Amino acid sequence: MSTYEASNLLHLLIAVNRFCAVFLPSYYEKIFSKIGTIIMIQLAWMTSIIICSIFYEILGCYFSYDDVSWTFGFLGTPKCAQLTWYTDFALNTVLIVATLFINLLTAFKVGRNSRMLMNAAGIKMTQRQKQREMGFIKQTFFQGISVFAGQFTYYLIAPLLKNPVLLFLVASLWAFMHAVEG
Repeated sequence: MSTYEASNLLHLLIAVNRFCAVFLPSYYEKIFSKIGTIIMIQLAWMTSIIICSIFYEILGCYFSYDDVSWTFGFLGTPKCAQLTWYTDFALNTVLIVATLFINLLTAFKVGRNSRMLMNAAGIKMTQRQKQREMGFIKQTFFQGISVFAGQFTYYLIAPLLKNPVLLFLVASLWAFMHAVEG
């Protein structure tokens, strides 16, 4: 679970990296110096480990395997249900949407800047350049949507299912989305 949490934070960090490169180029080298980047990556991992340690070890909302449905799930207490809704679903959804928004904003700015430069120089954008730009926008959009879909299915659809095979597939989607989206 720490790896999952770190994955969401690192995706946000990558989006902020792109954003700074496009919107704050004069500060980019200061913000994302080699040591600064290493510190940010380590902070993402430490934050994930600390949050998961508090959540699972101190608060006792264990993430366990259920033999009947072949899925992993949080302990079914009212306290854990409320905590996981806000600390896992809501928090990670906000991170995913923020990452998606920052990536799309950056992609549109890069596209606009490149078109302005090409127009100023009298150069037409090639079909290949248009395809690469659209490919990045599509990749960013589908990356955010796919990770959100994994969250959505785990919290909102899986609890409604009774078939153990279908429940396994739907409840495990969040993990598979992170595994394949890279």
